[in-house]
Amino acid sequence: MQTAIALRRHFPKLLEMLSSLPDYRKFPDYKTEEVLMAAIAIFLFKRGSRNGMDNLSRKGQFAINYRRMFGCRIPDMDTCDKLLRRLPQESLEKLKQ
Repeated sequence: MQTAIALRRHFPKLLEMLSSLPDYRKFPDYKTEEVLMAAIAIFLFKRGSRNGMDNLSRKGQFAINYRRMFGCRIPDMDTCDKLLRRLPQESLEKLKQ
């Protein structure tokens, strides 16, 4: 819960910024910001791999709590990988600034 509070306090427009990045997927099931937030969550929850995050997200209340905390659904981590591989590195660099 502290992570979500810190994110909202220090980065109130994070989801808006993530949604502004280009999306090159043909038939997206998830919004760009949902996929990118899940990619960030791998590091926030200190998961060592995409598989580790997938295993965590399928347990009990995790998906419900994740949606409450971050305001978005959690996709499969392979979806995150596909988007990040197609996303130009310059887009992510702009986001960091």
